[in-house]
Amino acid sequence: MMNPIKYIRQPKPKASMPVRIMIVGPPKSGKTTVAKKLASEYGLKRLSVGDALRSMLSNHPDTELSLRINWHLHKGMTVPDALAIQALDLSLME
Repeated sequence: MMNPIKYIRQPKPKASMPVRIMIVGPPKSGKTTVAKKLASEYGLKRLSVGDALRSMLSNHPDTELSLRINWHLHKGMTVPDALAIQALDLSLME
């Protein structure tokens, strides 16, 4: 080992599994603040249910999922969990 510095300064290997952290809590408890700090400090992507729903409605407005989400929102109802989970799944694929 004539030049050990060469081996010490190699970039760290990337994680083989993606990091997934879920932050839950009541409204106004600081979930978004904590998620933003974690995302900025560790270079992670932050995703919320609201972000996933907005992404579906703006990027894929003519899909059946978007139409069903829109129907609930226009009626003033909350989006059912099953639809929100589908939107999150699709957002995670991106």
